[in-house]
Amino acid sequence: MLAEMPAPDGGAMLWPAPLELAGDGRGVTYTHYGFVDISGKLVVSQRYESYQYCTNRDGRASFVIASLSGQKDDIYDLTGKLLRPSPTTDTLCGGADRVIIRHVIDGESGKVDEGLFNVVTGKVEVPIRRNRHLTVVSPAIVNVSDPSGEYFDDLLNNARIPHPGFLDEQASIGQDLALIVTDRRRDLTSKSVKVGVIDTMGKWLLKPSLVEAYGFGAGFSIIRVGEQLTFLDAAMKQTGGTWDDIYQIYNESTGSVLGYEVSTGADHGLLGVDLAVIVQPGAADIDCGAGDGVCAVTEAGATSMIALPAAARTALPPGFSSALSPAFYGDQGSGEGRSQRIFVVGTGQVITLAAVSSCEARTNTWLQCEPGAGMAPPVVLDASGTVTPFSSVMAVADPIPEVGASYYWATSGGIEGFIDSKGTWRYQQSRYTQLED
Repeated sequence: MLAEMPAPDGGAMLWPAPLELAGDGRGVTYTHYGFVDISGKLVVSQRYESYQYCTNRDGRASFVIASLSGQKDDIYDLTGKLLRPSPTTDTLCGGADRVIIRHVIDGESGKVDEGLFNVVTGKVEVPIRRNRHLTVVSPAIVNVSDPSGEYFDDLLNNARIPHPGFLDEQASIGQDLALIVTDRRRDLTSKSVKVGVIDTMGKWLLKPSLVEAYGFGAGFSIIRVGEQLTFLDAAMKQTGGTWDDIYQIYNESTGSVLGYEVSTGADHGLLGVDLAVIVQPGAADIDCGAGDGVCAVTEAGATSMIALPAAARTALPPGFSSALSPAFYGDQGSGEGRSQRIFVVGTGQVITLAAVSSCEARTNTWLQCEPGAGMAPPVVLDASGTVTPFSSVMAVADPIPEVGASYYWATSGGIEGFIDSKGTWRYQQSRYTQLED
């Protein structure tokens, strides 16, 4: 223990601490996880193989499911107290104060039977039944699918809401504006399935008439009309033009939509989250591969950066064509995604790396650059352009995703642990520690 690790909102939090362990002696390693509390102390030992944080109705992390093969999952509150074991060995987040409990019938095919368990009361609210499948629509609503039909389980009002159609899970997860449903279940032969839209009270907003639709991220669904794609708004009106392809651009931490890359033929453009045109469709080369809405737009040989959802452009200095983040640009002189010269936006400094490297930003605070094997050691730069003593840095998810990252998991020599945005160690452990039997 070195220092406290408070959450930004002052609430409780368990920070995930990985420990890499040697496997069977043939170079195989595996990772176990424990948890550090806000005092900087390891309060849950590093014995679990995986974990997942579950949120409350406001979207903040409220408890964690910790898993070890062959054993029932453990459910902890964010102080490190064991709330209770799950009834099953396979458990998923299930809405506010709930988890989905599962019996795996066939892992390869994904066939499972599911139910709903209240973590607070310790009661099974929806029992596991054959061919029953549950999907979290929002923190307050879970869809229950049985062979006989489907209904919404309203967790806040303890109500069952029947609805028509069958929820399209991939198009409706995390949505509470409108939900995509099909007129019958999808299977390998369902080529003529029609798609419609309902609200969370189970009422039709648009009866099945579409051949393809995607969820209402940021208020719009992407739908197929003939051979092209367009947008459907909350009033069930088509808007935003028609395109050959539409790609949603996400914030990787929150899952929220930040904008859209669109194309028609050889023309590419960029739309904002409100469908306003940011880059007029044309010959521009648009690269949003850096993640979290950072896009490099090259037109007429000049490159600028756009950090969605904002529409403002920032011109990259001559010789730099890769927007790694709002804080770092790369020269991309040796192929896609690889740089040797780094421009540090905060200071205007240019850093020349020892070898051409693949560089990835860790928020706007760090840049991690990995050269090819055996060429040079990895390098981590801070926002001022200083070469740090760290060989790797990874952002740690915050209990409130919109906040960003407060801490990072870093490696330096034989030490690893949590650092803050200034590079100060908050928790350390040896990289060579072995888990006791």
